[in-house]
Amino acid sequence: AQLWISGMNYANYYTYYGSLTRPPCTEGVTWILLKNPLSITAEDHANLVQMQGHTARPTQEMHNREVYDTGTGRSLGFQSPARPSIDF
Repeated sequence: AQLWISGMNYANYYTYYGSLTRPPCTEGVTWILLKNPLSITAEDHANLVQMQGHTARPTQEMHNREVYDTGTGRSLGFQSPARPSIDF
């Protein structure tokens, strides 16, 4: 699968600290959420699931985690950015 798509702005994203989504759900993970979602094929998605497994828990509350916007260099405070819709 192609990992780099020409013309995409990979430097413009939200980031926050969280935890793993599978046991042991360890803290200390830096999550990165691209502002411009990437599309992947069903085959690529199946390969990802095969390599890393399914998410073991639902989306968690932010619990006062600070969201940082790398595009503006500013903190968005303690909130969640809009959740993107993901179609597979």
